[in-house]
Amino acid sequence: MKTEDFLAHEQSRMDVYRFLADCFQLPNENLKKNLIRLTDTINTLCGEVAQYVHLMKKDFARTDALESLKVDYARLFVGPYTLTAPPYGSVYLEGKRLIMGNSTVDAQKRYRQAGLDMAEGFREAPDHITVELEFMYFLIFKEIEAAKQSDIQSFQYYLKEQQFFLKDHLNGWLSEFTDNVIANSETEFYKALAKFTAIFIQQDLQSFKQYNESDILN
Repeated sequence: MKTEDFLAHEQSRMDVYRFLADCFQLPNENLKKNLIRLTDTINTLCGEVAQYVHLMKKDFARTDALESLKVDYARLFVGPYTLTAPPYGSVYLEGKRLIMGNSTVDAQKRYRQAGLDMAEGFREAPDHITVELEFMYFLIFKEIEAAKQSDIQSFQYYLKEQQFFLKDHLNGWLSEFTDNVIANSETEFYKALAKFTAIFIQQDLQSFKQYNESDILN
């Protein structure tokens, strides 16, 4: 793969992770603009999920969509009563519906090793779905920077950190989480988002098998 093609591909990956992170936050009007922007990117990167982007756009076009999404978001991910789709990795990885378990500590350790820490005032657990998706966004950003500078050591580090984090964290709990979203959501938006996320993460993890650092950076 030519360097410029690879960088374009990685930019698209980075954009999708940022988009998914935004989607698992409290919905706002920017979602419509981001959905439109994502359409071309996803067609070239992972065409299998394009249908779910279309369904998300269609559902968001409803007159009362934003308020409906906010209600559904709160019921799925916030509470105040029992969460139907807890958005925390430890709930699934620990096997006890436990928040802030050993897997949470490991996720936070990886953030710090990569040069990140939780923002002051951030009230969610370090293994919240949005945080883990944003971490993937950051790792790809750093990988792209290293590739542009032909810094092979840093490039390899950030690429391998992505693979390890997907395998040990996101891919380990995403299937059960997205199944919960699909089963309990009252809006097509979140059902489609869950299917999109599950397929994209699985395919992204598989894509690491095709990377050859020496071909990319020469």
